[in-house]
Amino acid sequence: MRDYKSEIIKVIKNVFPEFIESSISIPPESSLGDFAIPCFPYIKQFGNPETAAKEISKKISENISGTLICDVRAVGPYVNIFLNKNIFMSNVLEKIDSNFGKKEVDDVIVIDYSAPNVAKNMGLHN
Repeated sequence: MRDYKSEIIKVIKNVFPEFIESSISIPPESSLGDFAIPCFPYIKQFGNPETAAKEISKKISENISGTLICDVRAVGPYVNIFLNKNIFMSNVLEKIDSNFGKKEVDDVIVIDYSAPNVAKNMGLHN
């Protein structure tokens, strides 16, 4: 399986050598991208984190052709990176073969449904 984070770091390092690899993270919401770079460590270089985010995202955006990255956005003090979903999905689908999800075992599988009494409190014995 491909290491997408390492590929993203390599692209960033090519255009921004001062990049701190350990700072890359996954945003709390998918609408904010697949990876995020907080720009607080670059205040000395750029003056403030918002300016750092704009400059870094501009540098990365100019060099994403042919990479796994499809979009880069500066949002406040963060650079949000979006992966190319087509490339990502084709890589995932390559790993799946016709036997994916099949299990050829003659084991007995027991499925137990709990049937709590709705008129009483649920306990460990239910």
